Amino acid sequence: MGHIKNFFSFKNIKNILVLGLALFIAIIVFLLVGFKVGTPFKPTFYNYKSYISKVNEAKINQSFDYKTFNEIDEFTVGLINNKAIAGIGSDFQTINLIKKGYIKKVNFEKLLNRKINDSNELKQILQKIYTPIVFKHLESYDEELKTDEFGNLYNKPKHLWEYFVPYFQQDGVIAYNSLKASDKSNEFISNEKIIENYKKVINKSSITNFKDNIKPYSLFNILNTLKNNNYNNLVITDAVRVNMLYGSPYKFTNNKIVSNYGSIVNENNYKILVDSFIDLIQNSTNKKIDDKAISFNGDGLEILRSLIDPSRKDITASIMFNGDALDAYYSEDNGFNIKDKNQDIIPVPKGTIKVIKFSENVLLVDGLVVSKNISNANEDILYQTLRNSIYANIEAAYTYNDEKAFQTKLYDDYLNILFRDKFIKIFNQNKLNRDGLVKFDEFKSKLRKIFDSTLNDLIDNSELEKFKIFVQDLFSTKNNDSEVYKIIFKKILNINTDISEKKLIDKTSFVLSHIDFKNESWNEFLIEKYPNLENFTFINYTPSNIAEYDVIKRNYFINENNTFDKTAISIFEVNTSDNNIKHQRIRGVSEKTQSLLNTYYNLQIKH
Repeated sequence: MGHIKNFFSFKNIKNILVLGLALFIAIIVFLLVGFKVGTPFKPTFYNYKSYISKVNEAKINQSFDYKTFNEIDEFTVGLINNKAIAGIGSDFQTINLIKKGYIKKVNFEKLLNRKINDSNELKQILQKIYTPIVFKHLESYDEELKTDEFGNLYNKPKHLWEYFVPYFQQDGVIAYNSLKASDKSNEFISNEKIIENYKKVINKSSITNFKDNIKPYSLFNILNTLKNNNYNNLVITDAVRVNMLYGSPYKFTNNKIVSNYGSIVNENNYKILVDSFIDLIQNSTNKKIDDKAISFNGDGLEILRSLIDPSRKDITASIMFNGDALDAYYSEDNGFNIKDKNQDIIPVPKGTIKVIKFSENVLLVDGLVVSKNISNANEDILYQTLRNSIYANIEAAYTYNDEKAFQTKLYDDYLNILFRDKFIKIFNQNKLNRDGLVKFDEFKSKLRKIFDSTLNDLIDNSELEKFKIFVQDLFSTKNNDSEVYKIIFKKILNINTDISEKKLIDKTSFVLSHIDFKNESWNEFLIEKYPNLENFTFINYTPSNIAEYDVIKRNYFINENNTFDKTAISIFEVNTSDNNIKHQRIRGVSEKTQSLLNTYYNLQIKH
């Protein structure tokens, strides 16, 4: 009995507990080490938050550790510290990365999967692949890449387009939620209201050169117009360099406005540019920058959701990028509901978010950069991964020799995916001659010709009307197979009830007039064959690739009544030919200047 008591003595129990704890820790360490050994190291790929579809993120995550950031400096630090092997950065950031030697030239032979003899051939290829606006924008940085970080001339000038693969392009907009208007008379900010406000501001202002520097569609006047129509709660995309550019035309000093729009940023003027942005916000809204009605957010998805959300009365308007505004314009897809006039719960209707583009704007292009320290093995995996995800079909415009041929091929795929099998099966079930395949090929050939004829710069509803005429002829009594075609499209469109011929014509015309990205069968095909296009359907930013750009512009913005949604297209387009809107690039800066301006910006704006 004494032995038992001794065994359960405090000292023995303590020893047993210590031994047990040590054993437990040893097991945990063993398991962790085993897991680490069994799980191969994955290098890190960086991207902005909410800037890729779930499908493409998963594809990248198979080979890399996919990480997101809010501010571009986080990615820069990752490259400097060898924590990132590649990622999506921004044009202006890349200039300093090139000068500091943190990144290497893109291996376009691997990305495009073709032999390229020299830089001149590469330039010709890229000019065909990117939109003209984007390639011209990349070339505009050549003047900044003549010298190294110390100002010494390079023996051979460098080019941004050799180090950077454009992802999406963007400019700035002001958006507001018309359902959050304090009264119905202020619900819509018309052009007339903007001009009227401009005249009032000019008459009231004591600034001597106000009229020379403030235009009707300036950011200043639009913000002031919103304020005067009780859209008082503003969220601003928290992008430091972009906001400095927005503010650069508006330095209020000595009863004058001094414009530094598009000026080079250096250690001597960064404070002036940050202060100019503060001047812009405070003088246009009559609120201090730290007022609770003024907020900042670096996540575009969070911004658009807070703007749409009917319960968020603290957010009525926003300075945001056009891609986020386009996503917000399609508000019914974002999961928020309201009650209609019959008190029925419905999604927030499309077009609830109104969008205005302002005159002194930014052109910003984000894109791929690759660390100088990436291994050959990881480089091979990187380019193969990108070719299977966000940069799939990047070479399409060059391979097909023009973007029209690629788009017609895509339309051919669309007709095959959505119609071919059902068309042939139903036709053969209803006709004794059973020549459904022949009829489908004839049907598709005619549609391809019509579709090809609409691939032009016209955004005119008469182009879509051609498909209605085609369907009317298809269903006409003059066509011996008209009744069979009606049966075919009723079944393809899942119409199980009686429907007038007019409605059947309208529904059939709609599904044939464009590549319908909302169709589930087509979306599954995109994920497999065209993940780059599936990526757009999630992000809604403006593509830099000409083939993608033209496909989206021609097909994505079709209303249910088979007309072009010109409002959506105007948000989507980055239009540098509009005389009322000027676009400036953001210039590269040194690491020291970037650090100084970040610190000052945060002190002045975020406190």
